[in-house]
Amino acid sequence: MIYSNRITFCLWEVGLQRLKQCTVLFLSLVFCQACAGEKAYIDLKDGHTWSIYATAPFYYGVEVEHISTVNQAQNWVTSHLHLQRPSRSKEEWITYAKVEDWEFDPFGFELYGNNVNSAQAIYPKVNAPEKVFIAWLSLAEGKYYRLNYSLSPELRQTMQHNLLYKDKGGLGCGSILLFGFIPGGEANVWLDACGKYTFIERVKAQWGPLDEAYDSRGMDSFYPMLIEEHRERAEADGVTLFPIPPERLEHMRNSNTAPGSPVLLTKKSPPKLTHCWAEKPYNLKVKLEIGSPQHQLSRRIWNNAYDFAVKVRYLDTGIHLAWQEAEEKGFNDQQRELWVLARLSAQGQVAATQIAKGLELNSVEVKQVQTWADDFCRADSKLSSSSQNKTNLE
Repeated sequence: MIYSNRITFCLWEVGLQRLKQCTVLFLSLVFCQACAGEKAYIDLKDGHTWSIYATAPFYYGVEVEHISTVNQAQNWVTSHLHLQRPSRSKEEWITYAKVEDWEFDPFGFELYGNNVNSAQAIYPKVNAPEKVFIAWLSLAEGKYYRLNYSLSPELRQTMQHNLLYKDKGGLGCGSILLFGFIPGGEANVWLDACGKYTFIERVKAQWGPLDEAYDSRGMDSFYPMLIEEHRERAEADGVTLFPIPPERLEHMRNSNTAPGSPVLLTKKSPPKLTHCWAEKPYNLKVKLEIGSPQHQLSRRIWNNAYDFAVKVRYLDTGIHLAWQEAEEKGFNDQQRELWVLARLSAQGQVAATQIAKGLELNSVEVKQVQTWADDFCRADSKLSSSSQNKTNLE
């Protein structure tokens, strides 16, 4: 009996020690998340969860194999419920579209219908993910693709706004990321903000076309059957899938991608520009090539000097234009980077000292950035005064 009690006491003591360790670990994770620069909302009473949708043209359907998301800053990963395709025929879709008041397009994307079912995280998160990984099978091609999609800081900020938004009734809305799959491994991305879809961008799968599934366990006979059924349906309707006529492919690529309302909710009416770079065309929006030195610098700024980045309007455009200037001047790598930072500092009217720590600039480099930025502002002030005087004379 004494021996049994000792065992029980030892087990209890070990369990208590494990509990203390788990408690310390949990508190450490929460503390680290709070220090990461973005608040971690871990309670659903704080806001809404987000979900992922997928869609594809009727005759170029897909089977989504796997979805997972990651947020490295907050140290979490989610897996998602398997997406299921609606098994409606063409006639059923036409009828359904009429009832729901939208027009069925067998070669285009429908944002409110013809969707592969939504996927919500098994472990719901209020904060937006940093990356979304999707593996899918293109039924028309019989090929597999995989995409690792990185959400821009602007997109994540907008999602966060939606997830924490509350209307007067205390309900509000969440966010939906909708991926539309195009033959050849492309994907259009939309954001649903409170029932309004906005086209974000078109991206390309990093892997594919592949002959093997992401996870073929139990699917070795199921996937070939889906491919065959899909092709038979097209043949029965008298539709030749391949080669794809160029105008059909363009129709798929551009379906529901026209810019317009609503814009991202975090964007407001642009204020009057007060940056010290008045002669530059800041209505020009440049998208930096992924992997380029300019893109790498942009990511460094967003990741390490976020407070600076959000104060600079059209950051990527500024990097692009300043980079061109630096190359024309024949600057070396170090001088070029400092010149770009000086242009951005002047444009956003942000002191160079605010980026020193995040980008690990020494005192000499900070002084050079600030000197150039001051020179830009003085030059633009003279330019503005000259333009104003000319206007007054006219």
